[in-house]
Amino acid sequence: MSNSTKAFYIVAIVSVIGVALVLFSNQSSKTEEEHTLAVKSLLASTAAQDYPKLVAQHQVAPTRAVIKYAEDLVLCQQIKNKMPYGVSDQFRLNTTIWVWANIYAPRKETITIQWLNYRDDVLRATSVDISENRTNGFRVFDAKNIQQSGIYKVHIFNGAGDLIGRKRFTVE
Repeated sequence: MSNSTKAFYIVAIVSVIGVALVLFSNQSSKTEEEHTLAVKSLLASTAAQDYPKLVAQHQVAPTRAVIKYAEDLVLCQQIKNKMPYGVSDQFRLNTTIWVWANIYAPRKETITIQWLNYRDDVLRATSVDISENRTNGFRVFDAKNIQQSGIYKVHIFNGAGDLIGRKRFTVE
């Protein structure tokens, strides 16, 4: 564990201990319910203010495949040279819709792409084996022709079955 990661954990623990000491010193005049609400409120405000900054400074590398950025998962009209073209979330009936994702993987893994209708019925599921790629990501894509208007979704799962990306789109 690096020194910066250790420092992050120490700051987080000290923050929680400090919050607990303040709350327990004032506990005698509060009911259990008031105390619980105060703890939740203080922890939430502490987390909201301090933890995102600390996490951003000391990110831990993922152990499974992830989609890091919003622009790394898109729906589009076509794929050229492994890149998306005609990015949109609205498509015409009876056209091919592509999902494209740039997935960062610390090791070889199988990614599952699911196409779902508005009732969450799986219309198609495709598995793609990806290689390790921590720096540039591994580009995966799949296509589906939707023949009925409505609202649809695409879900992407890593090898552990964790949902790592989802997109919603309409077909008219």
